[in-house]
Amino acid sequence: MEAQAFAAYFLMPIGIFEKHLELEKNDYELSHDFGVTLELVKFRKDLTKALIDSGEYNLSVYSLYFKNSNAQDNSFKVFMAPIF
Repeated sequence: MEAQAFAAYFLMPIGIFEKHLELEKNDYELSHDFGVTLELVKFRKDLTKALIDSGEYNLSVYSLYFKNSNAQDNSFKVFMAPIF
């Protein structure tokens, strides 16, 4: 189960996957866009729902920001995953 969750988040990154959901793409389109099985798309949707229901989704999204230790003004760097 943990390996499947890792694969789901690795192949369908948080934020990017949810953006595709906002565009109202169906499971077949999501499967094609991310190059994964329908089963993994459904599993990833379940993970997103569980995060939202627990209130942890916003914390996960914010974890994409890392503190820039070289900056004097305590600004933040943004980590962006490539979209293929």
